[in-house]
Amino acid sequence: MYIMIKIVFFLIGLFYLKISISKVKKVYFFYRALNEYKFIQNEKILSLITPFLIVLELFVSLYFIFGIYSLREILLCVSLQFLYIFLNLRSLKNFNYDNCGCFPLQVPKKGSLKIIFFNISFLFFIIILFGVKVRLL
Repeated sequence: MYIMIKIVFFLIGLFYLKISISKVKKVYFFYRALNEYKFIQNEKILSLITPFLIVLELFVSLYFIFGIYSLREILLCVSLQFLYIFLNLRSLKNFNYDNCGCFPLQVPKKGSLKIIFFNISFLFFIIILFGVKVRLL
């Protein structure tokens, strides 16, 4: 069972790595998407926070890939998921953002309950998986 949990965390790490690499390749588009979502009103602060979020997501992916998932790493991952859930909830008010749609699971071009449900389910899955891992130790 413990090996399966390690494999699942590894796959989650690959998932986050794929997403963070796409953001590294398209930093400006991610910035624009966050700006359109009115995540932070001040553009200078947003220009500092955008790369920080990408690096944070990259670190979370590497932690999971290399089998480092203590409470701290899980909290980072959960915080990122809460952020994306919050952004998706905000996106329901405006259904037509003018972003590239490059990040459909985090900052989609159009708001969707399906995407919100995916992010909430993914959040609970990570929490439950960590809980199972802790119980096995």
